[in-house]
Amino acid sequence: AQLKMSSNDYPSENFPWSNAIIHYSRILGALHTTDFKAAKIDFEKLNICHQNLLKKNDVYMANQVNIMLKMAEAWMLFYDGRKESALGAMNEAVALEYKTEKHSLTPGELAPAQEVLGDLLLAINEPLEALKAYEMDMKRHPNRFNGLYGAAVAAKKSNNQEKAKLYFEKLLRLSENSNSDRPEIEEAETFVENSAI
Repeated sequence: AQLKMSSNDYPSENFPWSNAIIHYSRILGALHTTDFKAAKIDFEKLNICHQNLLKKNDVYMANQVNIMLKMAEAWMLFYDGRKESALGAMNEAVALEYKTEKHSLTPGELAPAQEVLGDLLLAINEPLEALKAYEMDMKRHPNRFNGLYGAAVAAKKSNNQEKAKLYFEKLLRLSENSNSDRPEIEEAETFVENSAI
C-alpha cells in the first residue's frame, strides 16, 4: 500500500505501463489493509494509465493494464461484499488474458489472472472451483510459488489430501534452496510430515 513511485527526476509519465504496475500493487495493498479510499484513488490512476496507453495506440500494453483493472475491480467488489460481481470481473480478466499473447520482450504478469481467480475463489470459500482454477493456470504457468501454494490449500480445504500433499511437496522442492522462513513453507512442511504418519 505504501509502495512509492520513482524519484522525482524520473519521467514516469512517459511509462504508463510501469506506473500501472505500481498502482495495481498499491490497490491490492490498500484493500488488504482495508484502506478503501486509497484503493479507489489508485484505481482511478490505474485507469488513467490505461487511457494514456490507448491514446498512444499501444494496444498491447493497454490490454495488459486493462487486465490489471479488471482484477483490481474484482477485489474491490469482493471487499464491498459483492461476490458474484467480483467473480464476473475476475472472469473477464481471465478471458482477456487468455486472448492476449505474451509479448516476447515484456516480463511475465505480476500474477496470472487465472491464479488470482483461484485466490478469489478461495476467499469466497469455493475450494473445489479454486483448485480447478489453479490447476488450469499451472498448465500455462508451471512452478509458480503462489499457484502451487494456492492449489495445495484448495485441495486441503476440499478434503483432497492426496492432491494437497502433491502440491505441498512440489512447493517444498521449488523452495528447497531458498533459506526462506515464509509461513507457506512451514505449513507445507507440517502438512507433509503429518501426512506421512
